[in-house]
Amino acid sequence: MPKLIVQVPDGEEVAYEFDEPLITIGRTEGNSIVIPHPSLSSAHCQMMLNPDGTYTLSDLGSTNGTFINGAPVTEAVLPPYAQIAFGEVGASFYTVEAAPPSGISRRAFELPDLPAKGRPSNFVSVSSVPKNRKKKDPAAPIAALLAVLSILVSLGLVGAVFTLLQAE
Repeated sequence: MPKLIVQVPDGEEVAYEFDEPLITIGRTEGNSIVIPHPSLSSAHCQMMLNPDGTYTLSDLGSTNGTFINGAPVTEAVLPPYAQIAFGEVGASFYTVEAAPPSGISRRAFELPDLPAKGRPSNFVSVSSVPKNRKKKDPAAPIAALLAVLSILVSLGLVGAVFTLLQAE
């Protein structure tokens, strides 16, 4: 039975054993394996069981990428033992039959360098929908000031009318 041991930075190791045909990994609820770390996408990647008993790991268009043994992948068949990185989160994958190769520690692999914002320096959005960037309207502060002034003038006029009505 395959095993995935996840090592969250500054956190504990969590081991998952599974034999389901489809395992989803991501930051939000609804995934088979939820890893609440900001470097993971909501639906980061998936592992699909092949007829021969191996698993194919597929990145689901994540922002920070998926890496097997240090190499970025979009889709690859997992070997019996592999070091995986989901963004900044490291993991060791192995089948129960396969032990880690001698001399290799589960923590002995390098995670990819990511900039502080969590996006690779060569990140390019492939979305067909342009990002909605609000442009600041230069007249907005003036309109707000005029609205406040008109409210104050209206309150002043109402106060003057009440004062005149009380004087009579």
